[in-house]
Amino acid sequence: MDVELAPDQRAFVQKAIESGRFSRAEDAIEEALSLWEERGRRRLELLAMAASRLIDQRIRDLGGWRARIPDPSRLFNSSLEGNTRRAIDIHEGEKVDAGAFEALVRAAVARNGPPAKKRSPLRFAILTS
Repeated sequence: MDVELAPDQRAFVQKAIESGRFSRAEDAIEEALSLWEERGRRRLELLAMAASRLIDQRIRDLGGWRARIPDPSRLFNSSLEGNTRRAIDIHEGEKVDAGAFEALVRAAVARNGPPAKKRSPLRFAILTS
């Protein structure tokens, strides 16, 4: 594959070569792609952690219903508390089906339902005779 860099990108790579950080443009491109790939993995990890925290915070009191969320892609690969809670362990380098993960989070959010309406504070009336 041939990649055409914009003039400012070429200048950036050339400066890195001149500074001695890289000996060839290919090395700079290879590191850039590696960093891009790592950023994508880290983003997915952060998304998984945030989704897990959100689910736990929003539905902690509902008991073991999480064990009943459909998981046709078998993303849940671990369990806690006698199968009343399921977990997803994502190991370094492991590929996760992003679509299946999103569907699982959406199912959990849908199962949780809409947020409860805020109740107005109780008002007490003082009756006078």
